[in-house]
Amino acid sequence: MRVFVTVGTTSFDDLVASVCSLSFLTRMSTHALSSSPSSSSDDAPSSSTSGVCTESDDAASLELVIQYGSGQSPVSFLPSAVLSSRLDATTELNEDSPTSISILTQQSSDSQQKEQRCCTTQIKWYRFKPSLSHDIERADLILCHAGAGTLLEALSIASKSKAVPYDQTYSEHIIINAVINSKLMDNHQSELAEELEQRRHILVTRNVEEWITREGADTFWKNVADFHAEPFVGRGVSACGDGVSSFQRIVDRVVGIATYSEDE
Repeated sequence: MRVFVTVGTTSFDDLVASVCSLSFLTRMSTHALSSSPSSSSDDAPSSSTSGVCTESDDAASLELVIQYGSGQSPVSFLPSAVLSSRLDATTELNEDSPTSISILTQQSSDSQQKEQRCCTTQIKWYRFKPSLSHDIERADLILCHAGAGTLLEALSIASKSKAVPYDQTYSEHIIINAVINSKLMDNHQSELAEELEQRRHILVTRNVEEWITREGADTFWKNVADFHAEPFVGRGVSACGDGVSSFQRIVDRVVGIATYSEDE
């Protein structure tokens, strides 16, 4: 599973800090494990109990890519317990260096006996790129600020099925979760995200700091697991033939300049 976080050209440290929290990372690995079929069997090798993932472990892979803009690097927010568990201990952490960490998650089998499954999580980060399209196309889940440009690009790509899914156990459609930045003075981002949420194109988080708590992280990942997005028309011409795209209609309605009826 791949998760892509993007904050745009400015900063959104609350979002970056929340996805780097121990509660969120742990719950994310649990979600990846529950979405990935177990390869264990009666004659399969037993999982490692040393606290370190090994090749014999029943494992799932998770990639977290964070575009953090002009804010603080994710390394500033990663818990010490996570940093100390990283597999590549020879690499000095800085703003542009990726790191790999392993999070062990225990799940109960049908026989009520706990089997240890390992989720290997690779975290990468960068400030800016000329284009985010590649990371959006590769993602199973996008966590983004609610800017119109970012949402349009993500929705346009998400509306198309992935040609080569990263993991066949995951949906071929990208799930988008817009995060409201409550510190912004302009509320158009919030209104746009909420309009798209009402149409079931995206999920919306209004208080991202809730992800830092175990309960908040549990609630978020349950919502992701249960979400099924409605198809998005995107940049195409609307059915009424006036040349106005679906996204343009939503934006115009939010800013109060729509000149067509809501049913069009």
